Formats: sequence, structure tokens, C-alpha cells
Amino acid sequence: MLTATCPAEAYRRIDFAARVTGSHPRDLTLLCYERLDAVLGSALLAEQRRNMAGRSKALTEAMTVLTTLQMGLDRSNSLAAAFDNLFVG
Repeated sequence: MLTATCPAEAYRRIDFAARVTGSHPRDLTLLCYERLDAVLGSALLAEQRRNMAGRSKALTEAMTVLTTLQMGLDRSNSLAAAFDNLFVG
């Protein structure tokens, strides 16, 4: 059963599920970067509005996206160490 969710969040989840289904790994990586961009923008907006709960939620999701990107690294690739360092900081 579906839980109560705002319509915008419901549409975002449906869009995400549709884009993930049957996607190529490159498409999934692009999707992660798009989501990272969106949640960092949300965090900045929340900061400007002094909405600490919104900022915290957005930054938590950003960390989840970064963790996902890090876990998906191809460690045999010569650039993996550089990206790993970028994701961990």
C-alpha cells in the first residue's frame, strides 16, 4: 500500500523508477549526478530560508547519492582512485 506523500515527491519517485528500469550503468551514473545536483540545490535553498530540517534532509540524501556513486566505482579503472577521493573528500 502507498504511504501518504506529497504529489511532487510521488511523481519524482515514479520518474526515478521509470528511468532506472532497464537502464545502462552509464545512464544510472548520470541519474545519480542529476539527483546530486538537485539535492545540493535544495540544500542551498533550505539554507537561504533558514530551514535546517530541509537542509539536513537534502544533505543526507546527497551523502546517500555520493555513497551510491562510490560503491559503483569500477576499481579496475585507472580513474577510480581519483573519483573515490572526490566522493569521500
